[in-house]
Amino acid sequence: MKNLAIGMIIGVLLSAAMFYPLLKFEQKNKFDFGQYHGFLDGQWSAIESLEPFLGQVPPETKVEVLFSVKTSDIVVYEENGVKVIGLRK
Repeated sequence: MKNLAIGMIIGVLLSAAMFYPLLKFEQKNKFDFGQYHGFLDGQWSAIESLEPFLGQVPPETKVEVLFSVKTSDIVVYEENGVKVIGLRK
């Protein structure tokens, strides 16, 4: 019985020692994944909140993209010599 208990304790400790690096690796991956999606959600919220205030960009206009999410872009373009922020969908 004593040998069985010692064997189980050693087995649990070895398993934990082998599992720990994998656990830390997965924790970092999940954190990075969540941070990336939070960043995208923030950009999407910014586009949705700015949409009523920004005009649509004419299709033939040359633009510089500030940021984009899926099919919506917040862009800078020049209109009559003035730089303007607009929305392109």
